[in-house]
Amino acid sequence: MKLANSLQKHPYINQWLKFNSDLKLEVKTGKVELGQKLTTSLAMIAAEELDLDINQVIVNFANTNESPDEQFTVGSNSIEESGLAIQQVSAFTRKYFLDLASKRLNLNIEDLYVENGVVMSFNSPSQIDYWNLSKGKSLYVKIDEAPETKEPSNYKIVGKNSKDLLIKKIVEGQLIFVQDLDFKDMLYGAILRPTGYKSQLSQTNIEKAKLLNGIVELKIDGNFIGVVAETEMQAFKAVELIKANSSWSRNKINVNSKNIYTKLKNNKNQSYYVKDGSAIDKPINLNDYNLKHNIQSTYLRPYQMHASIGPSAAVAKYEKGKYFVWTNSQGIYPLKIALSEAIRTSKNNIEIYHNPGPGSYGHNGADDAAFDACLLARKVEGKHVKVQWQREDENLWEPYGPAMRMELSATLENDGKIKEWSHQTYSDAHSARPRFKKGHSNLLASWHLKKSLPPLPKQKMFGFHGGVHRNADPIYNIPNKTIIKTTVDDLPLRVSALRTLGAYANIFAIESFMDELAYSSNQDPIVFRLKHLNNKRARSVIEKAAEISNWNYKNDHNGSGQGIGFAQYKNIKCFAAVVVDLRIDDFGNVELKKAVIVADAGKIIDPKGLISQLEGGFIQSASWTMLEEVNFDEYENYSTDWGKYPILSFKDIPEIETVLIDKPFAPSLGSGEATQGPTAGAIGNAIFNAIGVRAKKIPFTIENIREAAANI
Repeated sequence: MKLANSLQKHPYINQWLKFNSDLKLEVKTGKVELGQKLTTSLAMIAAEELDLDINQVIVNFANTNESPDEQFTVGSNSIEESGLAIQQVSAFTRKYFLDLASKRLNLNIEDLYVENGVVMSFNSPSQIDYWNLSKGKSLYVKIDEAPETKEPSNYKIVGKNSKDLLIKKIVEGQLIFVQDLDFKDMLYGAILRPTGYKSQLSQTNIEKAKLLNGIVELKIDGNFIGVVAETEMQAFKAVELIKANSSWSRNKINVNSKNIYTKLKNNKNQSYYVKDGSAIDKPINLNDYNLKHNIQSTYLRPYQMHASIGPSAAVAKYEKGKYFVWTNSQGIYPLKIALSEAIRTSKNNIEIYHNPGPGSYGHNGADDAAFDACLLARKVEGKHVKVQWQREDENLWEPYGPAMRMELSATLENDGKIKEWSHQTYSDAHSARPRFKKGHSNLLASWHLKKSLPPLPKQKMFGFHGGVHRNADPIYNIPNKTIIKTTVDDLPLRVSALRTLGAYANIFAIESFMDELAYSSNQDPIVFRLKHLNNKRARSVIEKAAEISNWNYKNDHNGSGQGIGFAQYKNIKCFAAVVVDLRIDDFGNVELKKAVIVADAGKIIDPKGLISQLEGGFIQSASWTMLEEVNFDEYENYSTDWGKYPILSFKDIPEIETVLIDKPFAPSLGSGEATQGPTAGAIGNAIFNAIGVRAKKIPFTIENIREAAANI
């Protein structure tokens, strides 16, 4: 095994581990806790390799002063990247301490073993712990090659259920979320945003707001209006008063939620050929490719929000030319350099501390709130300023998951196997995270200032299963495949990374189309899939899902239906199959009755944590698939509250049964985004099985199901 990439970049023990005087091990990671139990998994890995009790391990929240730079916490990569690095540095450190102990105790290293951090001898009462061994040492010790790690058969912690190390603090209110941060000198900021993407401030009057109690500072800079007050309510009240005394120009955008799918097809665009999961950075002429086979279908996915239940927030303090920022950004190091350009200061003048926040799994407003807080903190030097977005701010201004259009076609052989297949996906870019580019910024407020910065050029992401084409190349054995990604220009809504990027919609389309092909050739959908799969691990999750769910496929369309969806995320990570049982009433209301999830994520670190990720992914995907759509007209977004942008409620969550297939001698596979696409496919296929209507337009609302029925 080679040295982990993160460890190659940060190859010293003290960049990852610190043995504190209170007999605790501090583990440092550049990945951030987003509610995915990452800190628990990393603690388990370190404890396992160092022979510690897990309660002796503390995993620090990332910060730019001492955490390794591991860029973004995205793509289900944390265990494979940070987890592998911590496993290797822990294994190396254990061996390093055994060498030290052997010399200190004058004993052969073969006679030594470790228990709860104490090095002991099989043949002597002599012993010494890690903390004594590390005294007076900086642990600035370089790791040049991958060390030997424990055999899985010897694991005592990894692979076993462990309590969430944060849950007690969460339940008791001890864990401080970024929204709850409180400093004794705290002031509160609020922002008045434009009324739309292209709106310009025509006139404003802030004099009345200045007279309100508790107002410390008012800032107008171009289209940016900010307030600093002694309390949060005073800040919000001032913003409402300024809003009532301001007017904005209204400029139309060229798209709405009704014509977006036509725009995706007809707007200026550029197409690229996808080979083995990677797009070739060379524009193609679509006329050179055969994209129209015997059976054709088009699938649609709307703009969707992260819809975090807690709107974005951040705290900043400006003092003596330096900025101190508390945020739940998914990439504190990229944010640091992005802020340096937007604020126009050296990155060395910025320190960022991660605190947990509301879950989003993607690029929501967290980074923007951090920049807001910096702008306001600069006006009240020496004070902490908390900026808390309101629901309308979040829904109007967070970057959305892009709308997508997937056109698939195929031809079947006489034996019912696929002969030819094409998949073309149309979409906007899928990542506009803050990063550094001179003279540019992807931070919201930087576009509204008088000295504004333009957004960075959109990333077309040609890499392996990147952006638009993530999971567009099916894992199934199909002899003649043509996969095309088409990036569409002149789409005005702000978009960026939403969990899975393009994979959710692409897998939905693939799994729906596989069912269509099975139905057209009178084959059981599971039998049809297995006919096109040689991968043993892929087959195993499907077969186990069929067994657990009591798969019994019938085409009687009696209102109850069963459907399956399957994928391997990015074709290299977790394998997941989802089977859904549902019921549809005479009005078109869909009730999810039961879901079965079967997953193979390789070596399992924390079974409970893995199950939580898979089931959480199912619930989020079911919400996207059944309910979520950003509705907007040419002037503004209308989905400003929960009434206009509903999400799945507790009563709508079905019974979920999850089965894990453990592969202890295989590498761990990222699983945080494994079930989203299969869930959408399973629900759509179950709807067809129930009523004979193929739902091809997400979300599967009554209106969209009726529209699909009318087009049969």
